[in-house]
Amino acid sequence: MTAPILLVLTLGIAFAAFWQLGKRPHAHKNLQPDDVKRLLGTLLRRGFNQGFLVLDVKLRSQKGQRRFIQFTKYIRRGQAGLQFDFPLVDWSTPYYAELQSVLRRDGFSFVTTSTGRTDTREFLTIDFGSSIDRASQLANVAIEVLVPTQSDRNITGFLHNVSARDTEVTA
Repeated sequence: MTAPILLVLTLGIAFAAFWQLGKRPHAHKNLQPDDVKRLLGTLLRRGFNQGFLVLDVKLRSQKGQRRFIQFTKYIRRGQAGLQFDFPLVDWSTPYYAELQSVLRRDGFSFVTTSTGRTDTREFLTIDFGSSIDRASQLANVAIEVLVPTQSDRNITGFLHNVSARDTEVTA
């Protein structure tokens, strides 16, 4: 009598675990610049409004050091575009001013917006419109600021709120 109950309970737990794992975004590991550009193109084409790409930039030499950059897709009046937002938080403070300096040097126009909060004090924002090339250039610049030595970088990308179908999302 207890064997059927144990079987049903085990199957239920397994189903719940697989359900949770299925909700996680796929990890695109060991990304190179062309891979980042491809993911930005996927986000722009197949992402829903407020879909986003997170690029985790980790140091191979220092486990646990998590740094990231993020791009968000927006749809306004039927036009899709990409936006970059970099937070001023504890981990990013050592890179924030340097990133601003490099962006000015390389001709990127950006705005900073104060949040009025103590955990995330402000955001540095760049609107790329539909320019995947320019967004990709910025990704490479920001990654270099976060981890200057290419051999020490491990980049993983996560797409969120993106259609699994290869169809353009415009609404």
